Amino acid sequence: MVLAQDTDYIFLDEPTTYLDINHQLEILDIIKELKNMGKAVIMVIHDLNIALTHCDKVCLLDKGEIVIFDTPEAVYNSREIERVFRVKCDEVYMEEKGQSQYVFSI
Repeated sequence: MVLAQDTDYIFLDEPTTYLDINHQLEILDIIKELKNMGKAVIMVIHDLNIALTHCDKVCLLDKGEIVIFDTPEAVYNSREIERVFRVKCDEVYMEEKGQSQYVFSI
């Protein structure tokens, strides 16, 4: 329905939840295509790896307050993810893909 309306702004709430990895990647490709068409896509997503690898900007919240709103690189480098979620976050650069993925541990 969102695509049929052809709006400039698209709001998505957890668009990849409950999907297997193949369908998650398909949805993320569609979102990328929408962005390339000039659409602004705003989404809520709790998968931090997806947020950091597929989004232009990330807004990290803690108890309803904005902690940081910046590029994925700046959010990762701030170490706020580790503080807010009490996890260790490591960046793994995938040379063949030319992009980073993120690994989280307790």
